[in-house]
Amino acid sequence: MTGVDVAPEMLAQAREQGAGAGLAVTYRLAAAEDTALPAHVWDVVSAGQCWHWFDRPRVAAEARRLLVEDGALAICYRDYVTTPGSVAAASEELVLAHHPGWPLAKGIDNHPGAVPEALLAIEQASQEAMDELRATLEVLRTDDTLAGDGLVEGARKAGVPVTVAVTGSPCPLPVPVQRAMTKLRARDRAQLVVLAYETGLVSPAATT
Repeated sequence: MTGVDVAPEMLAQAREQGAGAGLAVTYRLAAAEDTALPAHVWDVVSAGQCWHWFDRPRVAAEARRLLVEDGALAICYRDYVTTPGSVAAASEELVLAHHPGWPLAKGIDNHPGAVPEALLAIEQASQEAMDELRATLEVLRTDDTLAGDGLVEGARKAGVPVTVAVTGSPCPLPVPVQRAMTKLRARDRAQLVVLAYETGLVSPAATT
């Protein structure tokens, strides 16, 4: 879990409260639009009481960059709606009777465009993701021989932003496998398997 904010004072408060609650959280001083956090490794990106401060299309795109394939973006607000006859409406009426200039009166009702704007930014970021997917599929459709570096280069030429990263812990290959890969100039073990079938060294098992 990582907390991000542009204000050092907010991060200091978060550290203090997190330590008191026994939470294991790291903190980063950065803008939500450009966190510099690793891409596609986060299950959830959440924004609490702050989405209205952001450059929303940019931060929605950054959230998409950060999230894993089935990750979630949670935009959270603690507010109230003054439905006539509700407890919220009665409470606000009481507050205004003693503090007529209360700036938080009407809550989200005072900003009817905020929710549609937030949803529009998410929709725009999602549309960009679909455009990138279409461009990638077009690259594969026009040249199904592309693989590895060729696929990356083809996607970039199509205007799709591509980041190549290696994740996970190193796992050394057995010496015989390493030697075979070196002699055959294979990229990985999967290519060794393909070569074994193509050369007839291995035959598919019979099925019944």
